[in-house]
Amino acid sequence: MESPIDAAEQAAEKSARWDFLQFLQRFCRLCAAVGRRSAAAGAALWRLVRSGIKKLCRGLKPSKKEASACLSLLQRVYRLCAAIGLKSAAAGAALWRLMCGGLEKISQAFRPSKVGKKGMVLSILNYGGPVVAAAALVLTVVFWAGRSFGIEVRYEGESLGYISSEEVFDGAVERINDQLALRTGQDILSEPTFSFAMLSGRQVMDEAQLADALITHSDDITQAYGLFLDDKLLTTAGDPDVLRTALDAYLESYRAGMGNEGEQTGLRAAFMGELSIEEGVYPASAVNSDAQAKADIAAGGTDEAKLEVKVIMEEIYEEEIPFATVEVPDGTRLEDYRKTKTEGKNGVASVTAQVTYIDGQEIDRQVLSSEVVTEPTDQQVVVGTMTMSQYEEQKAMSSAKTAESKNSSFVWPVGASNYVSAYYGDGRGHKGYDIASSAGAPILAADSGKVVSVNATGSAYGLHFVVDHGNGVQTLYAHCSSMNVSVGQKVSRGEVIARVGRTGRATGNHLHFEVWENGSRVNPSRYLK
Repeated sequence: MESPIDAAEQAAEKSARWDFLQFLQRFCRLCAAVGRRSAAAGAALWRLVRSGIKKLCRGLKPSKKEASACLSLLQRVYRLCAAIGLKSAAAGAALWRLMCGGLEKISQAFRPSKVGKKGMVLSILNYGGPVVAAAALVLTVVFWAGRSFGIEVRYEGESLGYISSEEVFDGAVERINDQLALRTGQDILSEPTFSFAMLSGRQVMDEAQLADALITHSDDITQAYGLFLDDKLLTTAGDPDVLRTALDAYLESYRAGMGNEGEQTGLRAAFMGELSIEEGVYPASAVNSDAQAKADIAAGGTDEAKLEVKVIMEEIYEEEIPFATVEVPDGTRLEDYRKTKTEGKNGVASVTAQVTYIDGQEIDRQVLSSEVVTEPTDQQVVVGTMTMSQYEEQKAMSSAKTAESKNSSFVWPVGASNYVSAYYGDGRGHKGYDIASSAGAPILAADSGKVVSVNATGSAYGLHFVVDHGNGVQTLYAHCSSMNVSVGQKVSRGEVIARVGRTGRATGNHLHFEVWENGSRVNPSRYLK
């Protein structure tokens, strides 16, 4: 039969175990709540709680109620320790009081008894080990719960700052790509180095701040300005004013070059196409020096982006007014006859025109006004209107008149002592009569007529002239020493019209006398009796 003392000891042990179990239940609830701040810590805490419960159940052999209490540990632990994870001072104080009270109960539950000191130590290790480990984990979680961590970004050996995740870097790269004014199709940024770091109050950069830092510290890209012509890159520079100044100088060179001819006003010059200066991020290797940018523009751009300048100006200049040709009909000439009677002369007009050039080549000219300075002089051309049938009829009539005139005779053309020194033909092709006489002897008109030509110099005939007697008959008087006639003068039969001489190619004083019928020489003997 069990003694009253044994029964009392068993009751006390059972009560102590029950108090310890309640402590462990409350403690584990707090630890589980702390674990909510970290999935890994929460999982480790849960494994620790389960291990402690199993060891406690094996040692104490709990009742159904005790086992149920063990199974409900997780719910309460998460509730209390979550508050600690949210930095609740009250929850932290509650955890501290719980730990102190729990340790007191452990010392009461395992006070030395009949099991001896060794048994007590083993019991403390069996039941207290999980509790101590759980407490260490809770303290660790609580310590790190108040700390912030980030990723340090190092680029080309230099620390740029801290970001919350690598996605921030990817977003910064996208921002830089969006700012790229010139795309090469290749990665323009070197790979950065990432390392895990405690922030300790350091500021975390967002995508925009990191993008600015990358542009500032990178040797691969830089902020610059590009000159684009119809979306094609012409050149780049670090200063937009360099590009603007070079463009103005290029236009000015065209204005100066177009001002060399005539009087010009209202000159306007502009570039063809869409020209723009775009600020953005460029590969450092593509950004030119100021001198190179100026040289690119002065050269007129590239084959892909060629500068073209359109110049519009008003020009005042003189322009010839072409003369008109007026035909004067002549019924005495055949239809194929054309002879200029009066030479034409162009007039002059003062013209004001708007002229358009592209790269110095004229592409359009619009006359705004024109004022005549000098009127043109018409050219008069005599045009024959006689048909061939009319000509044949006229020729027949002329022949009839000539035949009729042959019955009449000329007076002897020399009015002094004379003789014929050479006859027509005479075996050497002589074309008339040479009538020798003394120098200065009078020369008479063989018949009445009109002087049609007078030649004073430049001929082998010397001083000579021709008299037209009508009906196609003409006489020629050559080698004269002097002449008393002029073109258009009418002379009478037997009138003194000249003096015998030896001008021209002649060996002695004589008159060379010829007779012409319808443009051909004939023997003077037919008219001289």
